[in-house]
Amino acid sequence: KQWYQRRVRGSMCLHLLKMLENTITEPGQKIPHLIAYFIGLFLQALFSPHKSLFPVVCHFLLQRPVFDLGDVPMFYKMFCSSEAMSYRHQQNWLLESLCHAVRDETDYQILARRHVLQLCVSQLSCPGTDPPTVRLIRRLLERVLGIRKARVQRELAEQGICREILTF
Repeated sequence: KQWYQRRVRGSMCLHLLKMLENTITEPGQKIPHLIAYFIGLFLQALFSPHKSLFPVVCHFLLQRPVFDLGDVPMFYKMFCSSEAMSYRHQQNWLLESLCHAVRDETDYQILARRHVLQLCVSQLSCPGTDPPTVRLIRRLLERVLGIRKARVQRELAEQGICREILTF
């Protein structure tokens, strides 16, 4: 059994690296920090098959041949999860990961394209949102506000994101 588990982990890691290779289509193409961070988390999960994230990551990787460099990996699956037992754990893992992954305007554009910040702000107003989730959402919003680009600041102000941080 242990041999089989090592083989599965190894083949999943090779699949992840092949996906990364297939994603890069132009010489010198850069991978956004947000995506690179998640690839690192996926590798970490693949070497921890005893953790609850292992099957989720495997399922995600096996569904696609390449990474979408304009999408937050597994965002809708984990943020809007319908799995009652692991919902909070998955959502908080995702939010914690985003807090660490977001660094620059490219990362902000990925979040904006998928309406991540708007969904996080709407989660703040849900009565069932627990305090750890509220703290993580605030940390993410503060992290995004820390991106010092005029366009990012203007868009956040237009969406009322700054106001949301102050009211919660």
